Amino acid sequence: MSLEPASTPFAGTVSPDVGALDALNKDELRALTHSLMERIAQDAKHSTHCQSQLQSELQLRQAKIDALTVEIRLLRHLRFGPKTEAMDAVQVKLFEEANAEDLGAAEQQLAQLGIKATPARPRVVPRASHCPPVFPVWTSPMSQRTPPVAVAVP
Repeated sequence: MSLEPASTPFAGTVSPDVGALDALNKDELRALTHSLMERIAQDAKHSTHCQSQLQSELQLRQAKIDALTVEIRLLRHLRFGPKTEAMDAVQVKLFEEANAEDLGAAEQQLAQLGIKATPARPRVVPRASHCPPVFPVWTSPMSQRTPPVAVAVP
């Protein structure tokens, strides 16, 4: 029976010749099985550790990619922002037509689903109003002073 050291990164384990397996008794086969099971367990642990490292590295890289994407979007907005997005009359007309078609399609889908579309209420801008006469009027002490009197100089 010839047992050779395995050419794996796990030193101390042995790999028997295929022909030598027939010559092994039960105890030797049990020991060989036990060592192979330990090797499999070590391989699984190492694989799990490597996989978790790769997963964390992947998440870090994805976070960097997302941050750079956002930064590129902001820089493009600063460079090609609203000042360059002016539309001529033809583009405005095309945009309004496309917008009307989209609204019509959305209303049609809502009708098919049985949902009634409610028209948007115009936004009410709050305005300053005078207090009702029920509230007392507050006067400041400055308004109760008498105006200065002109004195004639002789």
